[in-house]
Amino acid sequence: MTFSPLAFAFQIANFAILVWLLKRFLYAPLLAAIDARRDELAQAQNAARAAKLAADAAADAARAQARETEMARAKLIDDARAEALAERQRIVDGAHREAQGRLEAAAARLAGERRAAAHTLRADAAALAEALARRVMAGLPDAALDAGFRDAVGKWLDALPRDKAADLLTGTTPARIATAAELDAPSRTAWIDLFASRVSGAAKPPIFAVDPAIGGGVEIDFPGGSARFSLRAAAAELRTDAAADD
Repeated sequence: MTFSPLAFAFQIANFAILVWLLKRFLYAPLLAAIDARRDELAQAQNAARAAKLAADAAADAARAQARETEMARAKLIDDARAEALAERQRIVDGAHREAQGRLEAAAARLAGERRAAAHTLRADAAALAEALARRVMAGLPDAALDAGFRDAVGKWLDALPRDKAADLLTGTTPARIATAAELDAPSRTAWIDLFASRVSGAAKPPIFAVDPAIGGGVEIDFPGGSARFSLRAAAAELRTDAAADD
């Protein structure tokens, strides 16, 4: 077999044409398709990454929203619980105030009723004591009553300081002795002696008066004051004490 330069050149030319044809009609479209596919894959990956990022962001947002919703729900529950507790406390306080008011009103009513009852009892007791005293005094002789009250006045004067007794008994006007019944001469003399024994000097003798409203006992107007040892004064004091408890 002999080497032919012309045939060799022809084969080289054919090979070059084949390479050009392959590059022109096969490799270029294939490479373009590969590049297009690569671009599509890159876009798909980018889209996938973007979708994943969006999904993650959406998930984060959903979780944040869920947390906010849970916090809002918890706050609503806490607010509702606090409002319920406050309302219950208001109801309890209102009931307590109402009960306290009723108790105070009942206590005030009872206190008023008790004062009224005590006043009535004291008034009745005063009236009964006065009636009993009048009945007892009515059964005693006038001389014995006068002697008893004169003795009480003497003890009262003796219990006073000496200067105070002197101030009572001395003055420009005489003492006035009022009794329920007229005193006899011995009783008047006894009263004059009683005053004279308690003060020295120019004390004027007492004068005597009759006042049936006294009821019993004696009422004396001294130059320097007065003394009441009578049933009328005792009854008035009892009525005053009863009225003071209203």
